[in-house]
Amino acid sequence: MKRIGAVILVTTIFSFGAVADPAASPSTAQELARKVITEFQTGNAAELRSNGVTYIPVFKDGLKASPDDPLIYFALASCEMGQSNEQQTAQEHMEKAFILSHKDVHIGLMYALLLKMNKQPMKAYELNKEMVALHPEVPQLKIGLATMEMTIQKYDDAIAILDELQRIAPPNLAPDDKSVLLFMEGNCYLYKGDRAKAIQMLEQSVAISPRLAAVYSPLGEAYLKDGDLDNANKNLDKALAANPRFASALFYKGICAEKAGDNEQARKDFSDAYKYGKLRLADNGEDYYFMFLVSRMLDKSDEARNYKAEAEKLLFSYEAPWKK
Repeated sequence: MKRIGAVILVTTIFSFGAVADPAASPSTAQELARKVITEFQTGNAAELRSNGVTYIPVFKDGLKASPDDPLIYFALASCEMGQSNEQQTAQEHMEKAFILSHKDVHIGLMYALLLKMNKQPMKAYELNKEMVALHPEVPQLKIGLATMEMTIQKYDDAIAILDELQRIAPPNLAPDDKSVLLFMEGNCYLYKGDRAKAIQMLEQSVAISPRLAAVYSPLGEAYLKDGDLDNANKNLDKALAANPRFASALFYKGICAEKAGDNEQARKDFSDAYKYGKLRLADNGEDYYFMFLVSRMLDKSDEARNYKAEAEKLLFSYEAPWKK
């Protein structure tokens, strides 16, 4: 989601000891696969993207000698993910890695991410559910499942998970992590139409971590949809102070301007929201639905219909409701 994805930092340690026993004399493909995993661990994605094309043939040759090696399949799929014309092949290889590894949790996380990237949110959701059932003790998996539930607008299910995570959270849970959980749940209540609960949780979130700028936009939206224009403007301004290209904040600032009778400013805000919103279109239905809302404000009716249809394909079909 445009809001959630920007702030959730789930650190996954790729420890493949349980996936493939190190050979006494590892093949070139196995050695290279471990190098790829190391690049993931160290966050060196740029090197992986630049060298992925040259790595792929090595892994394919390695699979001829070791056709059941999940580590090689995982590394191959990871390199293919960076190639725009290899996404379906990457998915097939990641699925093989997942099955051959006996459903290793770390590979499963990457597989779910790839499914989402390939615009298969329901498959990603089902995979997340399966992994939580297999490993109910891993909170990162539950956060991933809650995030996917929000992505496909299963807000009640997400709230149940987020309530549980907050209930069992250790006393020394990092403030930023606590803030993110409140942020996520506040978004759920916003979309359920419980603006009072949404405002309460989002205010708690920014009180714990004021630097979590992504919270200010949905908080401003919640106030606006509850009829509080002053607090809406205040929070949307904070979001835009942190990021002047924050598309959703620009959009709701436009609505604030429109309500204040400043149609010229509203048009400018909507145009900016349109420009920056298009830049983030990828695999989130919420982003396409947002572009439907913006396009409609700019009288781009054909575009609006197309964006709404794309959002529905990605299982996102409605905005957070306004106060009646």
